[in-house]
Amino acid sequence: MKLSKIREIIKEEYTILLTEQNYIYVDLAKKFAGILEPKVKRYYMDSVDDHNKKNPEKKIPYTIHQQSWSVKVKPGKKWIKIDVGQSGKYMLSTDTGNLHYIKGYGKPDLRKNFGNIQKIIKNKDNWWYDGYSISPKGSSGAYGYAGKIE
Repeated sequence: MKLSKIREIIKEEYTILLTEQNYIYVDLAKKFAGILEPKVKRYYMDSVDDHNKKNPEKKIPYTIHQQSWSVKVKPGKKWIKIDVGQSGKYMLSTDTGNLHYIKGYGKPDLRKNFGNIQKIIKNKDNWWYDGYSISPKGSSGAYGYAGKIE
């Protein structure tokens, strides 16, 4: 059996476990990931540009950070994980729809609440990716948290 067929079967069986509310939040998480990924990519491209301007003799290509700017959504029953690059960054509660920063992979930091995912998506022009996390435009939070985005 081909690997792609096995993945398809696993995905079908896994999605049966999800509730209708989870589907809504998974869709919202994917929309958020679609908004976040270009912002992360822009951050890394700007950092490469800065490096290349400061060090013209040691230029680096944009592709050096290509793995770092991908944003992936991993659904779960209670939490939806949103990974940036190869690291966990955010967790979305399927009970409340609130987006949280993480303490460690699979562990949400409930004190670092960015607000409801629908409001964050709606206000997509009012926040940016600062290299660690999302933050309200014009601010930079310590360790990736600068407050709610509303």
